[in-house]
Amino acid sequence: MRILFVAGGTGGHIFPCLAIKKEIERTLERLRLPLKFEALFLISGSVKSVEEELKKNQIKFSKIPEVKFRRYFSLENFLDFFKLPFCFLKSLFYLWISMPDLIFSKGGSSSWIVVLIGYFLGIPIILHESDWEPGWSNRISSIFAKKILISFKDTSEFFNPKKVVYSGLPLREKFLNPKFEKDLIPLVGDRKTVLFLGGSQGAQLINELLINAILKYTDNFEIIHICGDIHFRELNLLSRGILTKERLKYYHLYPFLEEEKLAFAMLRSDLAVVRGGGGTLFELAALGKPAIILPLEGSANDHQRKNAYFFREKGGAIVLEGENLTPNFLFAKVKDIIQNKKMLAKMSQVMRQLGTQEGTRIALKTIFEYI
Repeated sequence: MRILFVAGGTGGHIFPCLAIKKEIERTLERLRLPLKFEALFLISGSVKSVEEELKKNQIKFSKIPEVKFRRYFSLENFLDFFKLPFCFLKSLFYLWISMPDLIFSKGGSSSWIVVLIGYFLGIPIILHESDWEPGWSNRISSIFAKKILISFKDTSEFFNPKKVVYSGLPLREKFLNPKFEKDLIPLVGDRKTVLFLGGSQGAQLINELLINAILKYTDNFEIIHICGDIHFRELNLLSRGILTKERLKYYHLYPFLEEEKLAFAMLRSDLAVVRGGGGTLFELAALGKPAIILPLEGSANDHQRKNAYFFREKGGAIVLEGENLTPNFLFAKVKDIIQNKKMLAKMSQVMRQLGTQEGTRIALKTIFEYI
């Protein structure tokens, strides 16, 4: 059984695919089926830490160029036009050589090219959409898909309803069963803990808002800060120059956290400050963790803002954006929420209700129907 996972190179695309891959392996082992399983990954664009995660899991992956169609004037649109033939030929060659039994597409700028080729080669295609509003790549791919799995129920309005299956987001094992034999991050533990998380790529805005008020944060809270590979060196030097030894023990800076440590960090946090990616929000929801969401401006179809406002309307998160978002304003919001125990408990309860536990199982069931 050979399945090709097609995705963008960020954690939000790759990690749900990893969750499905591992669940297939566990299912085959549990049922003792005499069936060999091979998972192939074809990714467009990549983040260093995500590539390392794939290598750590001994996953075969190849890369194809990112072909983006931006909705604004950019010279990159012109350059990407010339990438298109190369991406098409490389994808065609890869599919012809590997000939998978099924393509599972998580989206990403170039995924529609792989899906289109797979369709004409007669390979069944299943899509998954993490965000409230799908990107143009998944909208094109949906025409050729057998089934479309969605994380938000309202997303069904963008697709053929006969193809849609509400699954929720496939989550990795540690977010579904967060059991840890020991502390994976050396927390002091005598203060409320706030997690600052910018996703696998890091988020410059979150980093700046935190570091410019770092003295206030380390006076009041214990901080876990996941800043992204490209920002780590600068922030490490800055924080060590600003903070005393006493304050530093309350500030834990990481470029990236693998599955187990990230789940531990989320579980031990009282509040998270995050971007609006669907993957991060549903991971927090599975663990019942309230959030302050700072959606990325200019994200495709403005999907981060739409994700964020969905969680805000339900009552599990607060959304902050605009010119008034300053380091002191964010700190004041964090402090207000954490000091309001009733509000914090209510947000946590709502997040837990929004969390999906069945995403991986439903994805697996849908895949097996077409294998």
